Amino acid sequence: MIKKTLAIFMRDLKVSLKDFISLYIILFPILFALMINVLVPSLNDTTVNLGFINPEQNVVEYFEQFAKLEVFNTRKALDERILRRDAFFGLIKENEHYTLITQGNEPERDVQYAKLLTAFYQNNIN
Repeated sequence: MIKKTLAIFMRDLKVSLKDFISLYIILFPILFALMINVLVPSLNDTTVNLGFINPEQNVVEYFEQFAKLEVFNTRKALDERILRRDAFFGLIKENEHYTLITQGNEPERDVQYAKLLTAFYQNNIN
């Protein structure tokens, strides 16, 4: 099926080399689709990235539903990751509560989302 479709596409492409309009009609949708994929953020970019230091399994299970997680062994490794250029948040456990660590240049909507996720987890809201 794909082989036949590709053969028809190649035949049309050869014929359209003689006429610019037909070549434009064939190639423009492909180029337009590529431009949209490059310029529009993907669905993965609409969530937050969170980092934890050796979290418990229930913490991982809860936050994986709503965010991308990275696990670190040391606070220094987590801090280095937070200081990179992208929007990344660290959550550290202090006295049975989680503290959100940010670099300060994250979008406000991401900060609010991370705060809400943390509050929901601490209050056992699913």
